Amino acid sequence: MRAAASYTDLSSAPPLAGKGTADVHARQPLVQLAGDVWAAAFKAHFVAFWLFAQSHQLRVSRLDTTQHAAVHGLNKATQLAAQLDEQTALQVQRMALRSPAAGIATIGEVATEMGLEGIPSIVSGVGARSAIEGAKLIGDAGPEAAAKLLAYARTAWVNEEVLIVDLGQRTRALQLVALRKRLRLPSNTPTEALPMHATHICCCAECHRVANAFATTASSVPFNELGISSCQIATDSPEDGVRLHCAKRSSAALRTAITFETEMKKRCIEAEVVERAQLTSLTAPRRASGVESGIAARVRRDAKNALEQRTCAIACGEHPMFTVPVIGRVVRIYKQWFALCSYCAALTRVQPGVYVYGADVCCMRCDHGMLGVDNLTAGPLAAQSSGKVCRFCGQVERMNTTGARWKELKAPLDIAGPNAVLPPPLRRVWYCPSHCKPWLMNAHRVMETRVILAHIAQNAKPVFGGDPAEEEQRKAAKPPNKKQQRLLKKRR
Repeated sequence: MRAAASYTDLSSAPPLAGKGTADVHARQPLVQLAGDVWAAAFKAHFVAFWLFAQSHQLRVSRLDTTQHAAVHGLNKATQLAAQLDEQTALQVQRMALRSPAAGIATIGEVATEMGLEGIPSIVSGVGARSAIEGAKLIGDAGPEAAAKLLAYARTAWVNEEVLIVDLGQRTRALQLVALRKRLRLPSNTPTEALPMHATHICCCAECHRVANAFATTASSVPFNELGISSCQIATDSPEDGVRLHCAKRSSAALRTAITFETEMKKRCIEAEVVERAQLTSLTAPRRASGVESGIAARVRRDAKNALEQRTCAIACGEHPMFTVPVIGRVVRIYKQWFALCSYCAALTRVQPGVYVYGADVCCMRCDHGMLGVDNLTAGPLAAQSSGKVCRFCGQVERMNTTGARWKELKAPLDIAGPNAVLPPPLRRVWYCPSHCKPWLMNAHRVMETRVILAHIAQNAKPVFGGDPAEEEQRKAAKPPNKKQQRLLKKRR
């Protein structure tokens, strides 16, 4: 046998045992770097326009259509990216769409992928600490390379908004089988004949809402919803098919944006004369007090809103909702992952390590009744169900669950389900913690189950012996008191 090593032989140098520095440099994605450059180029023209409007007592919180096109058209980053010819621009876009790590790649990695010279593959330090350093870093390789990098970053940012991952043919086949079984369709039904809301994710581009019904928590209550909410259908012709529009009412933010745009159109502030005295007062240096002035805070807030705003305010429902195929895929929309359950085809919001059964995506709330299964021998419920079903809501108890336990009661008058073939002394029912009432034990001895379930549905408590006939019988069966007993003796 090998002798055990002695701990007395181990030693360490004090300088090496202390806290060290990380040997990996901080990564700054090209998308973030290009975003800072684009924002700085936009502010170069927007701040001047904001000060001009402020000199006429008008705060530019939002741009109208004409001002939006003019200010963004003067953006030098946009003009530089537009200098690429059509073939080169399409080639750069294909490279960004083909790379799965385009949204997190650094400027050095993108330059290596595109074969650009003049930019090191590894940039030391934390990258660019300001927009000026970012512009210098992007422009080190020349104007053409800078235009390619900006076009690549713009495409990668759009690609990050909707991310699609293919799960393979096996998962696709499982989901199609479960979807046809759920809709009670033949096994040879083509995919094109399935409902659109069952095979696609429907989203509103204005309010960023997923209209499909989807499972969010791994609860013991079966999830059997299939459809969309707050939507309206529009059909122009049978060839175009059905188009869905969001039906949410206008929000306060939308009404405020429309009001600001209307005010900007009425004022036509760009046609006013320049007020030199007002501009001098607004741009005069303030006393250094360590606190940001009100003008600087308003300029920063309005510049951010104007940069991120669309050309004009659009209400939900003006344009059709966009749809993304989800069969055999997991899709990320608006920072949330969605996929179909491989066992019941229910749309599920996927979370890492939660909604997975074996190697397949699962909602963990499969409804065996909807799938046409008579018992719990199929799907992930088979290994997790205890066989107890709530008599009121039909909820199935899961194994190894924490919280309040289910209540088992004797029910000699219950004649539904397995109790129909059992003698009255052996009949029993279960209730989940949500529908278990203190009076159920006594009620099941004297009342029918349908009456008890009606009381639970109405959140009412039954009154035992409330029937007049039962009250008369109870009085007739009551033994006589002492006075009545003396009268009976005298009569005898």
